[in-house]
Amino acid sequence: MSAGPIRQERQAHAAPLVSTSAKDRVCAPGTAAGRTLGRSYCGRSKATRATSWVAVTCADCRAARAADEAVG
Repeated sequence: MSAGPIRQERQAHAAPLVSTSAKDRVCAPGTAAGRTLGRSYCGRSKATRATSWVAVTCADCRAARAADEAVG
């Protein structure tokens, strides 16, 4: 299938598959309430974890926290 104008438009607005590269990612530690204890807040098991939210660079952890705070 060719990359027609509709497909090009969709790809232009698509979010990247990985929001923060693995070498630049510093995740927030998981919580028991979020069922991510022993993992990072975004659910990754092999990620560097920060001790405070100030040091977090993972966009997925920040998005998860924002979603949890909006619901809670």
